[in-house]
Amino acid sequence: MELVQLFNSDIETSDISESRLRYLSTLMTITDKIKKYPELQDITSMLATDLEQHTLPKIRRLAHCIGITQPHTVPSKEQLIQKIVHTYKKILNTDTNKSEHNEDEDKEMENIVASQSLHEQRVQCALNIGDPLSYDSEEYYDLDYLQEVYADYSVHFFRKNDRTCLSVKSMDIFFTCALLSLFLKHYRCFKNINKEWYRYTNETDRWEKAHVHDIDNFVRNVYERIESIARMIDKELS
Repeated sequence: MELVQLFNSDIETSDISESRLRYLSTLMTITDKIKKYPELQDITSMLATDLEQHTLPKIRRLAHCIGITQPHTVPSKEQLIQKIVHTYKKILNTDTNKSEHNEDEDKEMENIVASQSLHEQRVQCALNIGDPLSYDSEEYYDLDYLQEVYADYSVHFFRKNDRTCLSVKSMDIFFTCALLSLFLKHYRCFKNINKEWYRYTNETDRWEKAHVHDIDNFVRNVYERIESIARMIDKELS
């Protein structure tokens, strides 16, 4: 049963009260949003145990679709799933046939999210440049896009006194664009909060404290990868 069908299954009815009309309108709004994202179509259940099997970016997208604002600010994947399940129950409870609404659950959910210190919430909040990539993600070593950068900002060589010379200006332009692209697309696994370094990993879907040598090793490994594909970009670049 697809996720859209899960929300859509209760829309067909005959006698509709005002409260039920609001309930069905909410379901239709949700289904319209979900249909826009193919990656959500394999979510077939709103149970917490089933949602845990999906990635954090997908969970955030689902949270947005069902009306949770700023899902990136929820400190952890587990808490976001709890909030999704709670919100889903509240949506169902707006139906007059399912009107038992427990205000204590609202307070409990608020306490769960608020239980993190302000510092911890700041550490776990989203990056302005996009979702974080895990420290050990293979994407850091898939640098084919550098070839695209090089296609637009290629390094030039010229002959002088029977020697092949590098155009320093063209090299500067290429590296500037390449580094900007690296930063925006790939360097999304580190952050510094109050002079403390943190790194993001898939193991916990959280930001954990890191040592400077972790960053040094990461940068060295990525540099070695760039160096290894230099000849693929241009045989002169190495």
